[in-house]
Amino acid sequence: MRSTVLLLLSGLALACAQSVPSLADPVATARPTPRDPYADHIAEAAQRFELPAAWIKAVLRAESNGDPRAVSPKGARGLMQLMPDTARRFGVKDVFAVHDNLHGGAAYLRQLITLFENDLSLALAAYNAGEGAV
Repeated sequence: MRSTVLLLLSGLALACAQSVPSLADPVATARPTPRDPYADHIAEAAQRFELPAAWIKAVLRAESNGDPRAVSPKGARGLMQLMPDTARRFGVKDVFAVHDNLHGGAAYLRQLITLFENDLSLALAAYNAGEGAV
């Protein structure tokens, strides 16, 4: 788990290298390009859940490397690698639908950031390992 958290944090560091977004500026987004086909969905989720888009992108890269059909050995699915129970909890009907998965993952990340009092390291660890493991 420690190596996964470090991977998530290093992904966040790379995603935020240009400027460090804060929770006060959740809509620091990029326009969609052929290399970033999810930018519109990410921007929408960032605004809705008051998260920096760079954080959502970093989780997406670390969890699925941008593969919307990714399935982990433990059963996590889609871009944000939602477990079936987590997907249900956040109302995700189709875990392989980009919009649904990104919004479910962003909602979960927002909840964890709130739960862990804005401690991003703990929130990311919980996102990856489950909130009960942190």
